Amino acid sequence: MTMASMSPGTDVYTSDGDKIGEVKEVRAGYFKVNAAGQPDYWLETDCCAAGYSSGDVRLVFTKDKLGEHKDKVDSGLDRVGEKAKGRFEGHSDKIDQGISKAKDALHRDDREATPPQPSQSQTPTGQTPPGQTPPTAAAP
Repeated sequence: MTMASMSPGTDVYTSDGDKIGEVKEVRAGYFKVNAAGQPDYWLETDCCAAGYSSGDVRLVFTKDKLGEHKDKVDSGLDRVGEKAKGRFEGHSDKIDQGISKAKDALHRDDREATPPQPSQSQTPTGQTPPGQTPPTAAAP
């Protein structure tokens, strides 16, 4: 499948046939996977098997290798930043800020998709937080 024919809603499968989600977004050499029950993540379009024409996206690796490919976008941004620093000397700080903002934007969905963990101060009304003794009723 080519990047031009990849569109939001297209199912994404690993090479061993496991559905991992759907294409959510496509951008310059990358696509975002809308993964059920976990944060969305970006993969390189190079991860797609060539010549697959069923209308689905087939990846060139198995599900157990997925984690190795999720971090490639960050390393790609780092490489772009280093090349830009070599070409535009004296602007390293601005380039670093731009790369940092790009990474933040890519991972914004990750942070928003992860529900905050309740702290002890957020214990539901009427329940005693772990490690504390329940209050006793005052005698009338």
